Amino acid sequence: MLAYRIKMARLNKGWSQGKLAENLGKTRTAVVNWETGYATPEASTIAKIAEALEVEREWLIDTSNDEFEKMEMHLEKDKVATNMTNAEKIGARLRYFRKRKGLTGEQVAASINIARPTISGYESGRREPNFETLILLSKLYGMSIDQLLECNMADDVSFSVESEPWIFEILAANQEKKNAIKKIWETIRDL
Repeated sequence: MLAYRIKMARLNKGWSQGKLAENLGKTRTAVVNWETGYATPEASTIAKIAEALEVEREWLIDTSNDEFEKMEMHLEKDKVATNMTNAEKIGARLRYFRKRKGLTGEQVAASINIARPTISGYESGRREPNFETLILLSKLYGMSIDQLLECNMADDVSFSVESEPWIFEILAANQEKKNAIKKIWETIRDL
């Protein structure tokens, strides 16, 4: 979840990966690796990331499995889509469907007979897959190419971070506030 949370907080602040890297005195590649889960920042860097992005450090590193976790992963798509190039949008979709299938980048690369760094390039938006590769990926993920490129990853969520910015505030809140909100929700739900 750290990778998703860094990305969500960065996008909520309106920063590019380069701007975050510059603010931290790190390379853009380091930020890309953190956001894709290929690397994990050191503890001291996590504290600096939290400070720079104005979120709680505990929220960045929280590994609890509460009901906000699933919503958070789905909401990422809505926020990401507004700030991304087409290649990055395609990459986000490819990464989402790979993870939804429970596959690693290595497994996908082996299944369609291409190099692992190529998959990484597609998922990060540095490269775009050709039509032949899209056919192979769509078969692997069990969907049409159109579904792969156009489907709504958050189709079970009827709101977005753009239309409901308070959602991000809830996700970024400290655990005490999340617990209070959860109790309020449970009271409303049980009415």
